[in-house]
Amino acid sequence: MLFASQDNNQHRWRVEGKSIRMQACRNFRRSAPLRMGFCRIANRTLFLAINLFFSVLPANVGYCDERQPLPRSIASAREHRQSQDDSRVELQPITVCPAESQPTSEFKPNPESGADFVSLQGVSLEIQQIETPANSGVGDSEKATGSVDAGDLAASLQPKDDDFADLITPDLGTFWKCYSSDNKSGLSDVWKVVTSESGQPPILVCSGQPKGFLFTSETYSDFELTLDWKFPTDANGNSGVLVYLQDEPRIWPTSMQIQFHQPKAGSVFPSGDAKSANTSESDLAGPFNSWNSCRIVSRSGQLSVEINGKKAGEITGAVPATGSVALQSEGAEVHFRRIRIRKLTPDSVVPGQAPVPLSLPETAPPGAQSAAGSGNKS
Repeated sequence: MLFASQDNNQHRWRVEGKSIRMQACRNFRRSAPLRMGFCRIANRTLFLAINLFFSVLPANVGYCDERQPLPRSIASAREHRQSQDDSRVELQPITVCPAESQPTSEFKPNPESGADFVSLQGVSLEIQQIETPANSGVGDSEKATGSVDAGDLAASLQPKDDDFADLITPDLGTFWKCYSSDNKSGLSDVWKVVTSESGQPPILVCSGQPKGFLFTSETYSDFELTLDWKFPTDANGNSGVLVYLQDEPRIWPTSMQIQFHQPKAGSVFPSGDAKSANTSESDLAGPFNSWNSCRIVSRSGQLSVEINGKKAGEITGAVPATGSVALQSEGAEVHFRRIRIRKLTPDSVVPGQAPVPLSLPETAPPGAQSAAGSGNKS
């Protein structure tokens, strides 16, 4: 009986404890709306207290520096951000104009437009800035489609100085002389200027036969030469430019040759009895029957060559370092255009090259190479 009584008591305690827990859960669920209402009231009270605090904030409190105050409410924050956007400054492109009378590195205001001028080595830069409203569309990029010929692109990047002389004229005898391996062929039999009515630059056409070269009447030592060329009919066409050319009626005279032969376009090496401290090889020509650009800079026997805007090579210690400039007729029809040249002075600024003191080498540098072993390169 004792054990039975204990079991009954334990069962009663378990039943009563379960009933208490269930009643507590029911009471908690019934009080949920009350608790949620209390939380809403607390949140609203806190929000109103914060707004009231910022509304009564003193004028000398709440600044991050002496110029820009912190926003005191959501509305003022929006106005602050809008005012910052409206005061955005846009820079206009720089206008380049001659400034021959202005000294180097001098700032001078423009009384008419209020802009500033800065003169750097004979070039005046006018810098203007204007304020534009937000969402004005200024600076939005526009995409252009289409293909650009390598020669046209390089020509557009070349300097348009008045110092350059255009060597292609209707009368080739103005700047050029001709040598031909066939005594019966004259200048007009091999070289002709073809003009276009569509506004395109004139083209100097070389028939390629017989072999020979067209050379300038004037000699050059320090100069910058630019031109375009292409082979319209022969994918393996051969031609080139001869610089420092000596007055020798033979194939090929003493000179430094810049190769236009398609497999080796841009290579530089001596020809005839010329010498140099080094040679260079490259292959930067574009596709067949497309225009290629060439840029040659000469200073004191140092030649720097670019083909289609890329550096092809550089040679030093050229001997001789002065002479005519010539175009080769070497068996294939070749077209030239935009042949322009200018003489350089010690203070001439050449893009992409630092000035070099003008002094001719007295003797050939050690290891100078002769063209005796490179006669087959032409």
